[in-house]
Order: sequence, then structure tokens, then C-alpha cells
Amino acid sequence: MTITKTTNNSYRLKVYIPKEYRPYLGIQKGNYYEKRFKSRKEAKQAELEISIKIQSIEKGEEISASGSEMLFSDFYHSIWWESYKAGQTTSTNTPPTTVTIENTAQIFKNHILPMFGIYSLNFLNQNKQVVLQLMTNKANEYANFKTVRSYVNSIFDWAEELEYIESNKVSKILKRIKATKKIQLQSAKRDEELYLSEEELQEWFKAFESDLGANKISLKDYVLFYLTFFLGDRKSESYALQWKHIDFTKNEIHLVQALDRHGSIKSTKGNKKTIFKVPKEIMSLLQSWKIQQKEELTKFNIPQTDRLPILTLKAMSINLCTVII
Repeated sequence: MTITKTTNNSYRLKVYIPKEYRPYLGIQKGNYYEKRFKSRKEAKQAELEISIKIQSIEKGEEISASGSEMLFSDFYHSIWWESYKAGQTTSTNTPPTTVTIENTAQIFKNHILPMFGIYSLNFLNQNKQVVLQLMTNKANEYANFKTVRSYVNSIFDWAEELEYIESNKVSKILKRIKATKKIQLQSAKRDEELYLSEEELQEWFKAFESDLGANKISLKDYVLFYLTFFLGDRKSESYALQWKHIDFTKNEIHLVQALDRHGSIKSTKGNKKTIFKVPKEIMSLLQSWKIQQKEELTKFNIPQTDRLPILTLKAMSINLCTVII
């Protein structure tokens, strides 16, 4: 592939195209794709797109029309998605986790691609009013709008970075769109609806004690309720607690990690590591559960180690082997 400057200050792109690829690229005569552009940037953009299309043909994938009219959906699937998973589209030091990648894919599938998938990148970038209208509608119906906005902006930033567009012209207009649905939901909540009264809280305690006595819940579930209530943590953080994080001598619990939806260890929100002083009643509950857990683990010939999650053993849903090793 070569780009040369002509005598009239335009730029000529000349690319040899193998015979089997020419029909897909609209080449009916000759062995080359040849075209002139006003700037080197436009020529390089076309050169990159041809390279991507050839790769797609080799993989047996469908390819989009051509040039600067690449569809938003094609850019997302062919260009942005792999770069995003590699952590190249953000300034963070690490690539996104598996859970984050799954969530991102769902947001694009359910919200972003239905809005913008049929438009070309260039059309959207040149018609900010279209982007404004579609995104305003989304802000009115979807509470997690800020996440949608950040991903849309990331698409156009990456397109600019790779010179698919001259510049991200929708960035400023995106910032002006308010997260209307979320604001409405927050305004509709009264303070008294956010908390349980003392009487309601006592009813909760009595209900859990009654269910435990009637064997409607297990001791493990009972411990989870009181532990999460006292610590004020997330359930994912309670599930990540291991026996090594429980100091029965000092009546302390060390909250240092959490679990993602796949049961893998991750850091707590904000990477916080907190030590809680715990009442003797909670520690007594933990002691009782530790004894019962050990008895149940013995049935499976599994030792109870300090690295074992304290809330393991609900139908053996957690792969204990990976925890113990």
C-alpha cells in the first residue's frame, strides 16, 4: 500500500488487491484500488479501512460499504471492541475485567447499537442534532445514562484517534445532556422511604430468628444477614470473606476484597481495606457457623482452611478446590 503526494497537492492511494478480494471491494478492472484524497489523513483512513476489510473477508465476515461511510455498528464490532477489551480506549492502567466487558456488551446490545447502529460515523459526527435527539430520548428513559454517554463518546474519541473522523464533534453536545431519568428517580424518593424505622428493623430481626428456628433459612444465611447488616458492606464483600480475615482473639473482621458474579476475587470498591471491631454476639455466631461448616465439609473430605470462604457451602456452589489450592 502506498500513498504519494501529487503535483496538485492531493494524495494518491494505490493498493494492490489480490484477485479473490477484488469483487468484494468493487474493483472490476485492474489489480489495484486507486483513489485520490484531499489530505494524507483521508488517504491513511482509506488505507486502514481496506486493510480491515481484507482481514474481514479472510475471516469470512461481512463487510460494510466503504471509506468514511463506515457504519457505527461496523466500527464498534471491527475496530473499537477489541481495542476496548485490550484496555486501549481508556487511560486506565489495566484492561477491563471479564464482568465489566460483559456489562459493556449488554449496554451496546440493548441501548447504543439500536440508536446509532444504522448510521455512519461520519453522518453522526456531522449531524450533532441527531445525536442530541437520540441521546436525550435515552436519558429520559434509562437511569444509567451516564454509562451510555461515556461509551458513545469513547467510540468517537477512538474514531478520531485512528483518523476515521477528523475530530470528535459530538463530545461537547454529549456533556450537555442531563441524566433526566436518574434525576427524576432520585427526586421522587422521600428520605423516610430510604430507611427502615426502628420498629420495622425489629420486625426484620424477629422474622429472621423465626425463620431460623423453623428451618426456613440456614445458619449460614442467618450469619450472612447479621454480618452484612453490621458491617454495612456489599453482599459480594461478605461472600469474599475468608476465615483468615476473622480474628476471634481481637474480635475483628478485615474487609479487603469482594467477589464478582463469576466468583472470582476482586478488590473492594475504591480499593478500601477496612478493619471492623465486632460485637461478641456476631463473633459467637461466626464460631457456631465455623463448627457447622467444618462438619458439613467433612462429608466431602474437604479440609477447613484459613483460605476457605466463611460463607461457602450452599449446595457446594463454589468450586472449593480452586479456593483451597
